[in-house]
Amino acid sequence: MKKIIGILSALILFSGCSTSRFSISFQEPGFNIATLKTTPIVIVGGPTVTLKEFKKSYNNVYNSDAAFMIDLTRKLWNGFGAAGFDVSTNNSIEAYNSIQNPSSNFTTKNNAKIAICIRNVTIDEVIQQGAAQPGMPATRTSSCSIDIFADIIDLSSGKLLTSLSAGENAGVSFFAYETALRDAIDKACGLFVNSLSGGNGKQ
Repeated sequence: MKKIIGILSALILFSGCSTSRFSISFQEPGFNIATLKTTPIVIVGGPTVTLKEFKKSYNNVYNSDAAFMIDLTRKLWNGFGAAGFDVSTNNSIEAYNSIQNPSSNFTTKNNAKIAICIRNVTIDEVIQQGAAQPGMPATRTSSCSIDIFADIIDLSSGKLLTSLSAGENAGVSFFAYETALRDAIDKACGLFVNSLSGGNGKQ
């Protein structure tokens, strides 16, 4: 009986929770996110990755922040499917910096009208400690938390149309930190795409 309790405790200890969150912090009056489905768009990633935890796993998976941003923007592009998104550039950060400069005359292969600029991505760990029960030790769950912060910009005017964020937690099971990192990134990208494609912000 003690062995069974020990196994159950281990399963609880190393299996984290999963939560989704999506919010809009700014939206230009008159702008409708639904128009993104019919407007040529470019997706680019900025130079900022805020790595609070999962540093070893992150460095094992990606050799640089630029490589991470390229992977992230391609995941988003694949999620939007045949919507005409152009993420063909191999230097997403360079494109991001060009868009921030109104005099750069930034152009894309699909003559994009709007840019989705990934302003920042935070990677952190969420730990939840449960109360001990009679005959059972206190439970502890660990999750990888990913939050994607983005600005939607009108390329013709340089005007900020929307600022938003999408985040996801993925549980760590049996010390598989890299798997949790990948899962959280995939889920956050899915939530981001679903929310901007007219979904309700849920996976």
